[in-house]
Amino acid sequence: MAALDFNMALARGLLGPDAAMQNEVKKLSGSDFKSEAWWNEQLDRQINKGIKSTEKQVFSSPIPNTRSVERMVEVTKPLTVGQLKAIQEQFTKQSADIKNKSSQKPKRKRGEIGLLSKASPVEVKGLATALPDLGVNSILSDASALGVK
Repeated sequence: MAALDFNMALARGLLGPDAAMQNEVKKLSGSDFKSEAWWNEQLDRQINKGIKSTEKQVFSSPIPNTRSVERMVEVTKPLTVGQLKAIQEQFTKQSADIKNKSSQKPKRKRGEIGLLSKASPVEVKGLATALPDLGVNSILSDASALGVK
């Protein structure tokens, strides 16, 4: 498996199309390279559980002249229908692009690769052995044939 950083995963379409989804995964990954499996797990987690974000909550005291308390709380928000549809459209488009690319590759025929493609064609007479016909040449010389004086 390949190790990818955030921009490489984004270019390959391993992240959701929504900016909030991308920001969350970018914070989790930092500047580290992660495996493709990690990026897929993050997308699956976001689809199943939602997007984690931190919000500031302010607690005010009922007692006058006291300070209010602020704290950061992690909140998980489920994905909306629009976000889920955008993810589905993204992956159907990617699968269609992959199918188009694979169907556009020319099919290679036998003999287009390897030694057969490099060999020059041989002119063949009679049987397909590329040997001279029997009785044409003699053992002694090329000019005389068997049975001819």
